[in-house]
Amino acid sequence: MSKEKEKVSRRKFIGYTAAGAVVVAGAAAGIYYATLPPTPGPSPTTTAATTAATTAAPPTTLAPRELIVGGQFMTRLLDPQKNITGHDMLPLRHIYDTLVTFKPPNYNTYLPSLAKSWEISEDARVYTFHLRTDVKFYPSGNPLTADDVLWSLDRALKGQFPGTKAYNYVKEVRKLDDYTVQIELNQSFVAFLALMAGLYDGAVMDSKAIMPHVNGAWGTPDCDWGAPWIDEHSAATGPYYLKEWNRGQSVVLERNPNYWGPKPGNEKITFKIVAESAALQMLLERGDVDVAHTGMPMDAVNEYIERPRPEIKVAEAPVFLCAVSHMNPGFKPFSDVNVRQAMRAAINYPEIREKLLRGRVLPLSSPLYKGLLGGGKTYYEYDLEKAKQLMAQSKYPNGFEVTKIIPAAADIGIYYRDLALKEAEDLAKIGIKVTIEEYDWSVMDERIIGVKYDWAEDYQSILFLDPEGILTLSGAPRHNSNVIYNKNFPWKDEEIDALCDKALAETDQAKREQLYDQVCKLIAERGVSIWYFQMEGLVPYRSTIKDYEPWSWIDFTDYSNVTKG
Repeated sequence: MSKEKEKVSRRKFIGYTAAGAVVVAGAAAGIYYATLPPTPGPSPTTTAATTAATTAAPPTTLAPRELIVGGQFMTRLLDPQKNITGHDMLPLRHIYDTLVTFKPPNYNTYLPSLAKSWEISEDARVYTFHLRTDVKFYPSGNPLTADDVLWSLDRALKGQFPGTKAYNYVKEVRKLDDYTVQIELNQSFVAFLALMAGLYDGAVMDSKAIMPHVNGAWGTPDCDWGAPWIDEHSAATGPYYLKEWNRGQSVVLERNPNYWGPKPGNEKITFKIVAESAALQMLLERGDVDVAHTGMPMDAVNEYIERPRPEIKVAEAPVFLCAVSHMNPGFKPFSDVNVRQAMRAAINYPEIREKLLRGRVLPLSSPLYKGLLGGGKTYYEYDLEKAKQLMAQSKYPNGFEVTKIIPAAADIGIYYRDLALKEAEDLAKIGIKVTIEEYDWSVMDERIIGVKYDWAEDYQSILFLDPEGILTLSGAPRHNSNVIYNKNFPWKDEEIDALCDKALAETDQAKREQLYDQVCKLIAERGVSIWYFQMEGLVPYRSTIKDYEPWSWIDFTDYSNVTKG
């Protein structure tokens, strides 16, 4: 899922202090962020004139059955395999189909899509898919065959794009006949269906339509994979097709007349880019957008919940996004497991949830979200007396000083600064003094990836809908024991890795869940990360909208079944 990056031109100077914390921040920025909800700037291709027109235009007359979804989308690519941001996936999920799919809130059971059935070998190494025979691509009219599945997978395997993972596991792809595809893996991998349900690896494209637009020799560094053409055209089988992409303004989809599945609820969906939170609120309240998918001011959403209005409803769903921080064991105090456990026990999670987030988040004390196999269980909790005892048993009974780096952003429902200040207040009670340094996301990403920190605040999303989609190492088949998508992460545990490997080969779901329970217990005992809460998606929408249900992987929400009255 993508980070909405807030630009900060340089490292900031001293702003204010609280409860043992020293905050490094710009004075002006500190006042602004302390008093106003976040207001990200326009997307790179949105001009000031466009923004003004968005906020000041009079009410428009909507086309019949046109659903308008507004939000702070930063659409950069419309290639399902090459894009790396969650917001790009929202329109793409309506254009492209995959071999298998799922139906929320059950993310652990897979359903037929382009594959009408499939078989999995006992060792979870061979997957055989039987394709539907009644599917046509739009607008070419070409029939879907095994050749298109092979071509799409070959593109993902050879392209090794940032979001694709199948190339770590696939040994060979075979065409058994025009409507049967067999995929052999290089290891047992029960999460493979989760990869095939995601667009990064699983999107099936019209090979005959795209190949004439591919520049450079296939599979070489010079190959552009047809990506420039794909950004501007549809070559897919989904319920909608790409009508137009107005960069920085909107992505417009129209109903696919060749669609093989249930007829979509609306003739047209427009994903409207609204950079300003206040402008999005105004557009929703006067009916110029039907759904405020992302970017609404939290104060406004709380107002809709606490003082209901007949014309606006708020959909709620746990989302696969959480606040997490990482302790670098290269910093001497954090090499002491007693210190790490003491810090987990000293933080008052109930107060964070209730006072900072008004109870609109879920408890989380492991990497696995509620909604995933084995997720949502409790492995540690607030216990100040236990924290004091653990510090007394550590090598640092009198405490120590530590610097924590945080993003200058608010993409966890509150500003990271507010969370860090609360942590500092709690940790001061066990003798730990925290200095907070605030950076924009580009600097944070660089420092987290390079492990240039003692303690770092971050957020965790998910790569694909399976525990392994979290317990994974980006760009390699090995997971990382501590859930940071980064080869350089400075902590690893062989016992945890072995349990995860065993879980990947376990076809019995109950036994697999038990293995992940052991993994989470060991991470809580030995690990170097702290999970604070799982976010809850709160999406305001007009009451004229029927059958709307946000998905836990919120940027994959399916609007094709939504109808507008």
